[in-house]
Amino acid sequence: MGYGVLFLLRDHFEGFYYNVSFAAVIGDIGLISIVMIGAGILKIQGMVSADWARSGYCHLICAAAAIGASAFLLTRVRRQQGWFGEYADRLHNIVIVPVFSYLVVTLLPVIFYQGNSFEKKATIFFIAAWAALVIIDGRTDKKGTNRLDQQPWLAARGVFLRSSRPSRIFQRKKK
Repeated sequence: MGYGVLFLLRDHFEGFYYNVSFAAVIGDIGLISIVMIGAGILKIQGMVSADWARSGYCHLICAAAAIGASAFLLTRVRRQQGWFGEYADRLHNIVIVPVFSYLVVTLLPVIFYQGNSFEKKATIFFIAAWAALVIIDGRTDKKGTNRLDQQPWLAARGVFLRSSRPSRIFQRKKK
């Protein structure tokens, strides 16, 4: 549900239902698949066998890493789009990124200690695919934009949106 809210926010505040980032559309499905694989293993086999993966310190470090990933994205967005960017970007960077990061990182030991060969290979594939899509999205194209910074990418292709942040760059031109 939280992932689908991004599209609803964009449609409501910006007037168009969009997400041009391959990593956000396709890659996040891979991350959700990793979470489902780990949850399935836990449901079938129960508790994690590795003591260190059950420790409070491990979860504290994973939570700190997830919050760090969120903070990194917020500072990146702040440099490009102002403090928080669009409302959908705020939701993504403040809620979805830390939750996905925490769940994926804490479930990796479950998958690699208790999963079968297929589950391990699928997890490696999903992580590699997501990372490749982030790299593809982050590359600057001939128009000087990249898919991670979505509104400028759309604007370079003639799609101008109602902005949910104080910026005149992407406001609809009045006749």
